Amino acid sequence: MVGFVELWVRSAFSGITEGSHGRRGMAGFPGAAQPEAIAERVLSVGMGAFALSDLFTLAGVVRANERAGAAGVRCIVGCELWLPEGPLVL
Repeated sequence: MVGFVELWVRSAFSGITEGSHGRRGMAGFPGAAQPEAIAERVLSVGMGAFALSDLFTLAGVVRANERAGAAGVRCIVGCELWLPEGPLVL
């Protein structure tokens, strides 16, 4: 049996500002967890892996991967990008 793996997780590092990307109304995700806390939660619910797919950044993957590796959980690295004239890219 293959366990469930969450492939779209955002951490507190997700978010953009109008000044850096020219899009209004997207200034982060209040209440989002730190990458280490996400890795701990994944372990506590018995999942063996998760994909950290922050919005416009890879800033949280080092911290998530270090904690996940120490706990025996696999951290799949991703990034959500919105292109100016194209679709969502993961």
